[in-house]
Amino acid sequence: MNNAILQDKVFKFYTKLPHCIVCRKRHMKNVRSRFNYSDLSDISIFAANCIGGELYYLLGLKFSSPLINISIDRNQFITLCSNLKEYLSQPISVSLHNGMCVGKIGGGSGLKEVEIRFPHDTDCESVKKKWAERCKRVNYEKIVLINDDKGLTVSDYEAYKAIPAFRKILFTAKDMSGEYEFCHQLAEYDGQTYTGSYNGKSLDGLWKFTKMWDYVSFLNGDTH
Repeated sequence: MNNAILQDKVFKFYTKLPHCIVCRKRHMKNVRSRFNYSDLSDISIFAANCIGGELYYLLGLKFSSPLINISIDRNQFITLCSNLKEYLSQPISVSLHNGMCVGKIGGGSGLKEVEIRFPHDTDCESVKKKWAERCKRVNYEKIVLINDDKGLTVSDYEAYKAIPAFRKILFTAKDMSGEYEFCHQLAEYDGQTYTGSYNGKSLDGLWKFTKMWDYVSFLNGDTH
């Protein structure tokens, strides 16, 4: 059993504690009361880590993206999203490595190969099936991109800037909003080289990012 799956089991048990249940219900009630369901219920969230799936869960939305419970190198995420339709039209190969499913897509038709890790999954056939189903639901008119600054170069920022998207954000450790309007500094990591683990779990049963970032305002188009 890999570390991510073990952590899933422990956290699932922990979140059944009364204080976690109360906090989670309170948070979900708040965000669902503010989210613009009439216009945004069909958004397709593409995130470089597993917070994309958590956003769908917190808001009660149907998974309209294949990037659920995944991890991908941040520069490869940019490569993927720069040619999203082309990549998602390609078959994905999935195999088991170090106790987790690892997918590879591209490598043909002029597309660079991109590796996508599924740290919460060990059933490769199930991963392929869900990937295919969710690719069919993608709304290319309402693509939401969520990335962070881990390992990115200046050219990566420029490439990310060039990607058209309905909503787009890139979490950074330092304030770069003056250079790139899509950048959003996570103040908790000010002074560090890259952002830390904003997708980790908190003792109240919620994910760390729920306290660092007003994701409803971002998705509604009000602010980063």
